[in-house]
Amino acid sequence: MVASSEGGFVLGTWSGEANAADTSFQLETVAYPYIEEGKITLQDGLFGGGHILTGVTSQWVALVEGTTGRQVRVNAAGFPYVVLWQSASPTELFVCIEPWFGLPDWDGTSHEWERQPGLVRLEPGNSFSCH
Repeated sequence: MVASSEGGFVLGTWSGEANAADTSFQLETVAYPYIEEGKITLQDGLFGGGHILTGVTSQWVALVEGTTGRQVRVNAAGFPYVVLWQSASPTELFVCIEPWFGLPDWDGTSHEWERQPGLVRLEPGNSFSCH
């Protein structure tokens, strides 16, 4: 996996009780511990339920086969987040690279989409384009 990042790994944390009236939900960006010189060496179970990267500075993220150099590149230009995840099944081996604009619903939240961190809101009649 190849990517350049000035950001890190996004964590969602709560300080206090997590409920619909609580506004203490905080997104925290920490240094991504698995990247070295712009590369992440893949290993079983590395991404668990998914890793959310922020501050990706390259225009693309690539999955590169080490022995042949063959690669799959995903355009990540302009996206604030890139999510990496892989199958938990030992018989279904794959890695997924997903550029994202919003963030997932975190455990312990009110699960109201209107309060979703990273949500892109549009007024009626407006449109959104990522490129």
